[in-house]
Amino acid sequence: MPVARVVPMTSQSKRPRIPGALKGQFTLPESFFHPLPEAELLAWEGSCSFDAEKGQGETSDFKKS
Repeated sequence: MPVARVVPMTSQSKRPRIPGALKGQFTLPESFFHPLPEAELLAWEGSCSFDAEKGQGETSDFKKS
């Protein structure tokens, strides 16, 4: 039993994308540019386990060299 059908995409937008079209519509907080905490870096790098039922994560003993 098929679970998906692969078909070619139909027409794309005819208008070109304009760089900066969202300028001024949102701002990034200063914290966006701060380094991530070590625990969050480990989570992004795949060395963290997460218990969905408890809503808690735990990092492994992974050490960066």
